[in-house]
This record gives sequence, C-alpha cells and structure tokens, in this order.
Amino acid sequence: MAEKFDRIVLAVSELPVAIAQYQQMFGKAPYSPDAADHAPCACWGLSNTVIELVECVADSARIQGIVFSAADAPPGEKTVANALGVDIRLCDGSATTDFRQRQPEAQCTDLCVDHVVLRTGDAQACLDLFGDEMGIRLALDKTVPEWGGRMLFFRAGKLTLEVIESS
Repeated sequence: MAEKFDRIVLAVSELPVAIAQYQQMFGKAPYSPDAADHAPCACWGLSNTVIELVECVADSARIQGIVFSAADAPPGEKTVANALGVDIRLCDGSATTDFRQRQPEAQCTDLCVDHVVLRTGDAQACLDLFGDEMGIRLALDKTVPEWGGRMLFFRAGKLTLEVIESS
C-alpha cells in the first residue's frame, strides 16, 4: 500500500526562526503557501521526500506527522487511524508532484533524508500499523540491548523508518 514517504511534517515553536535555520541548512528559501488558502508552513523538496515545517505549541521541534504516498490512494489525504496516536496520512502524491514542478526554487534534490526515528512503548502495534496495515516492508526486527532495545526498520521508497522500543 504505502510506497514512499511523501512528506515529513515537523512541528516547531517559532516558524520564522525555524525557517531561517532550515534555510541556512538547505541553502535555499522554502516554498510557503499563501496563508489564506493554507495554514502557515514552509516546504523544501529533497530527493526522496518533502520536509514541511508547521508552527504549534511545543517545547522543541518534533515530528508531527508522516504522509506516505501510494499510486492507488484516492486524491487528497486520508488519515490512517491508529492506536498509537501518531499522525499518519496516505495520499496519491499528486500535490507533491505539483509542488516539485511549480516550485523549483524550493527543491534541494542533492539532499535526502536517510531515516526517520520514532520511539515507542509498543513495537507490536508499530508492526501492525506500518507492516500489516500499511504494507511497508519490514527490513529488520532485532533486539540489541546495547543499542537501547528492540529495533524495527521499515523501508519505503528510499527512506527508512526506524522504530525503537526501549528495553
């Protein structure tokens, strides 16, 4: 079902400050949609996903959500309900394709995300959600106490989702 990471949504406490920091890191200004049509955000296209910053009340930056794409997904975005309380959505990828074509100045195609790390108290629930329900390939399931516990590595597109269940 889920074929690749469409977007990684990061919550930041001060959007203008975070934009300046990410702009320095990426070397390019982001695309910021018109606030009248969309909640304030900033987007950069990397070679294997899109990074989207959104402002919310938070002590520090964190992953707010992950949007996966699949060719057979309906238009728009569909929330994937789950017991973990994680904001996971599925889309057809058309909005990202449009963003990449219409906003070339916000593309950093020489950069990519290698992996995203999530911590959990329930590895089995993550196996059920990402593996069984979403069809993301489980590349590794290993318990290594010296690494911090049980590690799950899911692979979608050219990005790895690493899930750590602390021992």
